[in-house]
Amino acid sequence: APAGSQDGVDRYPVFSVSPVSTVSHVIQKLIATNSHRAFITDDPSDPSSPLPGHRGNLRGVVSVVDVLSVLARVAGISDVDPTRMQRHRRASSTSSQSSSRSASASRVSRSPSLHSMRKTQLEQ
Repeated sequence: APAGSQDGVDRYPVFSVSPVSTVSHVIQKLIATNSHRAFITDDPSDPSSPLPGHRGNLRGVVSVVDVLSVLARVAGISDVDPTRMQRHRRASSTSSQSSSRSASASRVSRSPSLHSMRKTQLEQ
């Protein structure tokens, strides 16, 4: 059974931001909570909520990748597409997993440098 489904105890905290939160606030929250994502909810003081402690309706999710994408666009880095990069990472991961299975145990693979990753992005 999923964690908490039997005893009602949360195993992982949930963090939220509002739709009007600044990018800076979202970054600070993600860093302070060591989270990879935060839920975007309506105003927590909304009196229309019938549930005590209810923190608003879910409007979306913002992830570290979303924040990095925004910062890259602001920095003028063109062709920033998190979905394309996610597919690229998954394909790369699948490729490296299959090659590592066939390689000897003593072989150590290295991660590409940021420079080479950026160069690859520009060539595509």
